[in-house]
Amino acid sequence: MSNSFKFKLGMEFYSLEEAKQAIKEHVVLNGRQVEFFKNKRVRIIIVCEKGCGFVILVSKVGSCHTFRVKTLIDVHKCARIFSNKNANVE
Repeated sequence: MSNSFKFKLGMEFYSLEEAKQAIKEHVVLNGRQVEFFKNKRVRIIIVCEKGCGFVILVSKVGSCHTFRVKTLIDVHKCARIFSNKNANVE
């Protein structure tokens, strides 16, 4: 993953944990702070903590075992941050 990576509508993930990890890595690389607004077993909604309009909704695809990006507003109007609480030591 690089900082020029872009999420796209319809992008699928094998598990919800894989989707969360990809989103965390993306926001840390780009210096953004996000909040996992709705963190359930079948869906997650991620919004920008600064309230600039960034939203990603990832939810389960029907009876399949995959998760798909169903809503994507990939526009950050907030400034880059340098201390990110989404980063971890893995």
